[in-house]
Amino acid sequence: MINVFAFSSESMTNIWAGVGAQMWAVPKAPNPSVRGKAAKLPVPAFGILYDAAAHRLTVPFVILETPNPSRVEASVWNGEWALPFRMKPLGTPRKTLSAIEASQVCPSFARLNTDNFGKVFRVSGAYAFNRCDLEWADWNILMERLAD
Repeated sequence: MINVFAFSSESMTNIWAGVGAQMWAVPKAPNPSVRGKAAKLPVPAFGILYDAAAHRLTVPFVILETPNPSRVEASVWNGEWALPFRMKPLGTPRKTLSAIEASQVCPSFARLNTDNFGKVFRVSGAYAFNRCDLEWADWNILMERLAD
């Protein structure tokens, strides 16, 4: 098994900006539970971005630092963002894998006996910094499809 942290975005524009800056963050004023989970984020770790508008995975990456609880990032995305952390993208937003296709090709869906994307990839904002327990075969498929 491998732990992967999935982060959702409401726009591909924000994904492109984060990849270009090699940084990610969450909407400002996250609840205390999200802050607590961010403080426990293992480093290094693997992550993946999710385009919520189009329901597709994109850009696997390596988390390079613990999210900064006191910093607010205002220069990468519109508005202010909390808990920023550096990351190293392993792919580009040009490559995507739809939620439907992921449910057909990733073995964890069969292991969990589900076709519910959210049960395998915890991508809602409330799940920020929650790990997804994937099989190595899932990660290999994601790297095959989404990494450069």
